[in-house]
Amino acid sequence: MFGLASFIRRNYQAIYPREVPKQDHAIRFGLLGATDIAPWTLITPAKTHSEVIIAAVAARDRKKAAAYAKKYKIPIVHSSYEELLSDPAIDAVYIALPNAYHLEWATKAIEAGRHVLLEIPSVANAEEAATLFQNPLLARPDGPVLLEA
Repeated sequence: MFGLASFIRRNYQAIYPREVPKQDHAIRFGLLGATDIAPWTLITPAKTHSEVIIAAVAARDRKKAAAYAKKYKIPIVHSSYEELLSDPAIDAVYIALPNAYHLEWATKAIEAGRHVLLEIPSVANAEEAATLFQNPLLARPDGPVLLEA
């Protein structure tokens, strides 16, 4: 019986984690896309980490982004991906768009100086991988960080 109770408690806590106070220097993420995967991969886990804040969301449809922001308590809604990338309050972006858009938006985010957390698969082929992961901006000492989720 103890095993079942422990299993239920752990799963409940994974779905409904206890939120922790955020640190002043926390990484502020912007979400490119109001996607179904982001709550599982970033929004919910961020609640338990004091150094991560989900600060903004942008989607092709602003109404969808606004509804998503309300549902997940995201304070800022941007009207476009470009607007989110130009927001000086955003440190990093999470890209969970369809794979065909990964290279384009990851490159734009890197060029905007944003760190990038890119949902898998990062790109469609080896040529795109070379283009993205060998971007010279990533090699700079103060350059952004690119990670595949």
